[in-house]
Amino acid sequence: MKGGKNSFLCGNVLPELDRLEIEPARELIRRVFMERIVHAKGLDKVRDLIGTVVMPTPRAVLKGCELLAKGTDGQAGLGELVGIDVGGATIDIHSISNGYPSQPGVIQKGLPEPYIKRTVEGDIGIRYNASHILEKVGKNRIMKVVSSFDCNLPADFGLETMISYISTHVNHVPQNDHEFLVDSSLAYIGVDIAMERHCGTIAEMYTPMGKVYIQRGKDLTKINTIVATGGIFTYGAKIEQILRGACASESRPNSLRPLNPEKFLIDKDYILFAIGLAAQIDADKALRVMLKSLTTL
Repeated sequence: MKGGKNSFLCGNVLPELDRLEIEPARELIRRVFMERIVHAKGLDKVRDLIGTVVMPTPRAVLKGCELLAKGTDGQAGLGELVGIDVGGATIDIHSISNGYPSQPGVIQKGLPEPYIKRTVEGDIGIRYNASHILEKVGKNRIMKVVSSFDCNLPADFGLETMISYISTHVNHVPQNDHEFLVDSSLAYIGVDIAMERHCGTIAEMYTPMGKVYIQRGKDLTKINTIVATGGIFTYGAKIEQILRGACASESRPNSLRPLNPEKFLIDKDYILFAIGLAAQIDADKALRVMLKSLTTL
């Protein structure tokens, strides 16, 4: 753990603690995965064929985001960013950022956050967990989002039937405008929920010295770049609107989400996970390929 002067835990200043250094733990988990789980599933035979770079997909996406943010010795990266990975079973958020308070006078409390952070929402996804999103937020919330995307859509187009179908036919690709709108609406709501869980919050607190502001978790308000990957961004519609679900809004004033990102970068070729793998072999080439592949909204 690295030192710092402005870290707080349960109200007490910890001069030697400003960020969790979790990379050693990640490496140990990866080693256990390689030695135990990979062997149990027979993937060690695959490793013998393709080499030693075998990595869980979420970890590979995280590595891709890290590469994009930090760059290499030979090529500059994009700087601090948020990565959004929308899948059928989960929605993962990756932040490569210090997450320190962006405003003066804010007191940071709780455990320090890692610079490279990933949260995986196992109960939110736009296929396997589509029905759970409906259960969690209700039909009216989804219909409100659908209507904001297309106010001419009839109210009786069969939202619940459609969600029930895609929850059990998880390989289904939208075939018409209605299905695209439902997919986009589920993705928007899922991204909103996942980002709410990932980023920090700020709240007023009154003390004998007056009003102060308390931050818990990461402050991502100054993030200027959001990178999006997943099938919905390859074939879907309303992509910018989906990503706006990750940003600050009047409805969530205490959530420290990106305020006004300057760039939305889309992994149209769906290769970010592969770039995370390739970076373990040649980071410079992997970064060049990824930067050429990204599409700017």
